[in-house]
Amino acid sequence: AEGARELGKGKLDVVVDIKSKDEIGELATVFNQMAAKLKGYYGELEGKVKERTGELEKAKTDLEHSLSDATSLQQVVKEERDRARAIVASMGEGLYVLDKEMKLILMNPAAERLLEINSQEAINKDVTDVIVKVLKNGQELAPQDRPSVRTLAGASMNIGIDDNYSFKLISGKEIPVALATTPLRGDGITGVIMVFRDITAEKQSRGVIEQQVVERTKELQEKNTALTAAKEEISRGWLQIQMEKARLLASVNSITLGFLMLDSTGKTLIKNPAVERSIGIKSDYANVDSMDQLLGNAFAIKTKFNKCIDERTPVDLKNISFNNRFFHLFMAPIFSTDNTLTVIGVVIL
Repeated sequence: AEGARELGKGKLDVVVDIKSKDEIGELATVFNQMAAKLKGYYGELEGKVKERTGELEKAKTDLEHSLSDATSLQQVVKEERDRARAIVASMGEGLYVLDKEMKLILMNPAAERLLEINSQEAINKDVTDVIVKVLKNGQELAPQDRPSVRTLAGASMNIGIDDNYSFKLISGKEIPVALATTPLRGDGITGVIMVFRDITAEKQSRGVIEQQVVERTKELQEKNTALTAAKEEISRGWLQIQMEKARLLASVNSITLGFLMLDSTGKTLIKNPAVERSIGIKSDYANVDSMDQLLGNAFAIKTKFNKCIDERTPVDLKNISFNNRFFHLFMAPIFSTDNTLTVIGVVIL
């Protein structure tokens, strides 16, 4: 009875020391065997509990590390998202993003200004509710030909000033645009990123520049006449010739486009500072051979120079890609002012 009370208190190493040959002695032996088995079971159970406790502690530690990593990752994602939003918001060009249903899901401040609509009003609207029409050369494009629809089908697009695209807004205002589109990819193409800008000022500047080119070319022809006449009076008119030359150079240097005048052999007679500024490469541009080697196949300038001389016609090349820029090259022959109308040189813009 004392042994049973001790066992009930959790003392599993209790031993009943009764070794009589009667029933009490047999009961004591069985009791001792039972206590020993209980002690073994308890030890085994205690070992498993310790093992499981260790596993739980390890799992807890791993979970804490995972939570810490997740928190760090979440912070990194937030910082990257904030950085991306700041970049988009600071862009000078308009940017908007469409989903697969052609609904606006993002618009930067420049796009709000150009499209004359608040992003809160535009988000989740169909793009046609904001940009009513897309026109090319004044004609409305069919829905399937709109740049956003073609891009959703997988075609990235780059549309420049010469493509004559424009947006018609809700207000009825029409703005000429240059734009670039890129498919938004996730599980396949999930949307469209559109970057665009208003090129009204560029078109106006181009008109002014083209008029200036016409005027300057005419002026250069007039100056060429004056220079030819001045050769006959070189002894008396040297000072006057120098003044005319200074005026000519001042006119050429004031042109914002790159300007080169070559004689019929390809030697450069006049080069304005805008040549190096436009092309982005410093060189003497001394003759057509050196320029051909410098500009390579992008311009094939020697071939075009020879064509201009031989065929006595202007050469007009658009959308030349070179040195991460796009160029419009115009080349025209210069004729002598006598009756022979000999080609005496070439003007390159």
